[in-house]
This record gives sequence, C-alpha cells and structure tokens, in this order.
Amino acid sequence: MEGPARGCNGRAGSPSITKRLAQPHSNERTSFQIPALRRGPQWCGGCCCMLFSLSVLVYPIWRVVAAGFTTRGGQFTLAYVKLIFTDPALVRGLINGRWWRLW
Repeated sequence: MEGPARGCNGRAGSPSITKRLAQPHSNERTSFQIPALRRGPQWCGGCCCMLFSLSVLVYPIWRVVAAGFTTRGGQFTLAYVKLIFTDPALVRGLINGRWWRLW
C-alpha cells in the first residue's frame, strides 16, 4: 500500500515538501526545551503545590485513618472497625454503597 506522499488535504504532495516536513532543519529545535531561567520558578511552584496538597488533603486523611486504628495510648487496635460492623445502620449503609457500586 505504498503510494505517493499525501499532504493534509489528501492530495499527493511533492517529495521536497514532504521531506521538509518530516525532517526539520538542523537549526530548528526538535523538542521543546524550557529556558534555564524559567526552570527554577516552575520547580518552586510545583513544590509549593505539592506541599499545599500534602498539608490540606493528605495529612488530614492520614490522621483520621490513623485514629481509627489506634487507642488513646497509641497502641494498634481493631476495636473501632469492630464497632462499625456491629452497628446495623452502618452495615446497611455499607451494603447500600456496595449495591450502588455494582449497579
């Protein structure tokens, strides 16, 4: 199925145009490069976004989950998990949520 090179409009193009589009000139950049002066602020901005996400989103979730598996003294326990599965209202809610996921 080798045929003449096709341009954007589907018509056969001249080999010189196709060759120029496929192979950029040596003085052109072949990939996008961020200038050295802009790398520092972008890196700093990215770190600030990550720190914000960690402090506002991840840390509170970590604290809540950790509190569910430790006693006031700091020992590991599954007592709170047992309380969840012994409460009929919470069990119904878990089953209902499971049905919504499967439906």
